[in-house]
Amino acid sequence: MRTKLMIQFHFMLICTVGLIVFEGPLRASTLDRAESAYGAGRYDEAAQLYLERAMDKAPNSANASIYHNLGLAFDRQKELGLAVAAYLRAVQLEPRQGDFQYNLRFLLDQAQDKLEPDFPREILPFIWDGPGRFLSEREVFYAAVGLLVLTAFLVSLALVLPRVRKGALSFALLSALCLISSGSALSYKIWGQPDLGAVAVKTLNAYSGPTESVVIFELHQGAPFQILNTSGDWVKISLSDQKQGWVKKEGIASFGKDSVIVPAHVDIKS
Repeated sequence: MRTKLMIQFHFMLICTVGLIVFEGPLRASTLDRAESAYGAGRYDEAAQLYLERAMDKAPNSANASIYHNLGLAFDRQKELGLAVAAYLRAVQLEPRQGDFQYNLRFLLDQAQDKLEPDFPREILPFIWDGPGRFLSEREVFYAAVGLLVLTAFLVSLALVLPRVRKGALSFALLSALCLISSGSALSYKIWGQPDLGAVAVKTLNAYSGPTESVVIFELHQGAPFQILNTSGDWVKISLSDQKQGWVKKEGIASFGKDSVIVPAHVDIKS
């Protein structure tokens, strides 16, 4: 009985470690070509290649560094709004990365509208309400995997060693609660975060509805916002000063979880 349980535990552990190690190969050729183009000063080509990589649906494709490099390429082309939008996505994926924060702040200081990024406060359960806001999706995933392995180990220990059963089950219960919390945090990181964006044209009118009716305020290139809703060619946005309005998609840039919005002059090859 003990041998069977230990075999099952080690099998699960090996599968878990394998999932982490072989999470998904990077397509180095696209990245190599993008970095080569950037180094040669072909920033439009580099941006296209980074954008192609960011839109790749393969596992581990669109990581924070891809969006940061995309922002660098757009910045070199003097595309303030596109660069801000790319940096916003990079910071959203890696909240503690200092270089990403610095470059985003540097560009926001150049924008005419002095607005802060409208990062939502993540309402996460249990211990994740605090530290969960500062952990990346990958870090939360690793924490969940670690807690899963720990819980399985403690349960196996309780079954194999009756002398420590009570203590092992108590710690297993605590670990399981943390595992449930980390699972909720991970689901929010993957599916719950709203898309962010920035104004990609010189000036952009915001309307009271998804039609060219009443202009309620005007934004300028580089102004950051949160996307609340979409309707055809219109997007409802929210600013950090609580203003809300509808703007045309053709004037914004956003690199979201499931969709990319860029101005017409930016070529997208999906």
